Amino acid sequence: HGHADHILGTDDLRTFNFLSNKRIDCYGTHETLSNLKRSFGYIFDPSPSYLGGMLPQLDLKEFSYDQPLQIEEATFIPFALPHGDVTVTGFRLGELGYATDFKGLPESATQILTGVKYLFVDGIRYETHSTHNSIDEAIEIAQRVKAARSFLIHTTHSIDYETVNAQLPKGIELGYDGLTIICKLCEE
Repeated sequence: HGHADHILGTDDLRTFNFLSNKRIDCYGTHETLSNLKRSFGYIFDPSPSYLGGMLPQLDLKEFSYDQPLQIEEATFIPFALPHGDVTVTGFRLGELGYATDFKGLPESATQILTGVKYLFVDGIRYETHSTHNSIDEAIEIAQRVKAARSFLIHTTHSIDYETVNAQLPKGIELGYDGLTIICKLCEE
């Protein structure tokens, strides 16, 4: 979605253009890509008199919710999630589910995520929040989806990793920078 904490690194993508000497495909819903174009007009509608350095070279690719999205060998299932007055996107990729920056898992998203082996789910803090799941709400979502392992993500600085992890139910833990899992990309 187009919130600042999710798109403000867009200008830095030019580094990857330098390294790969290729354009970068950039995927999003119509709303997200519109927000991106509005926030970075100088990239997507550059002035003919622009004299700065190289701009990010991005190819915008629009997708729709609940329609499979094929990117190379991987098939993603995007689904809508509520985040205040904004709709954000979650994804299922084979046995992995990813849902952040949202509050309350709609039934349609529950159906898509049910049966994933790994779930990454927004659980910002213990106290309730108007646009994010609390840790208790994230636990309830993880238990409803029945993933073998669930990782709470998008937590605040007030969450002590050791303390909170020790209190979480079996199969649910806090995510962390550098976490690596191995999973199948395609349903068998």
